[in-house]
Amino acid sequence: MNKIKSFYNFQSEKSLHSLVGDQHLIEERIAYLMNYQLDEKLNFMDKVKNSLSKNLLGSLSNIKMIDDLVDKVEELEKHTLTKEYDYEDEIDKIEIKVDQARRNTNPSLTKTLQRQRERKIEEYSTFMELQKTRIKKGIELIEKTVGRKKRRDEYAKLKLADKDYELAEFSYDLAKKKASDPEEISKLKAGLEKARIETERIVKAYQAKANSNN
Repeated sequence: MNKIKSFYNFQSEKSLHSLVGDQHLIEERIAYLMNYQLDEKLNFMDKVKNSLSKNLLGSLSNIKMIDDLVDKVEELEKHTLTKEYDYEDEIDKIEIKVDQARRNTNPSLTKTLQRQRERKIEEYSTFMELQKTRIKKGIELIEKTVGRKKRRDEYAKLKLADKDYELAEFSYDLAKKKASDPEEISKLKAGLEKARIETERIVKAYQAKANSNN
């Protein structure tokens, strides 16, 4: 929906402690973003060095870190959805080959294909568990970054709501491209509409509060 203003449009927090936070948490957040960088063409270390050299207080502020962490969680979630469809397609193709081998009364090939299917299912299961762990870690870091700061909490909720809408839209578009069954597409469409309404509600509440404070 892109309804959230850039971090640089928000007033910076004042104190050094509130901007950079705990050193260990900063290192943990940077390590998370580095470890789960999905696009290998991007040199993340250059980005980190650039942020550090430009403006320590601004570039590593907690609001900016919330932005980066939510964006990374969204990236991981979209990657998970895409790979889920890919794995399902691969497993379905193996299943077809298994059926063909059985019809052709080829026990040796059938067993080979069955083992191949089992390995692919195990690979899929391992991938999904790993992605769940990565996403959960990102959410935990967002919560740590928010802490007990009300302003950060309000901003994080706004950012996460926008993320949920983007993810619902991505899921809906992906399902249509993959020619999923009408019932699944209908459910995803309903979820998309629900996410849109919720995001707009949070945005309006956030804007109303901001205007009342001016």
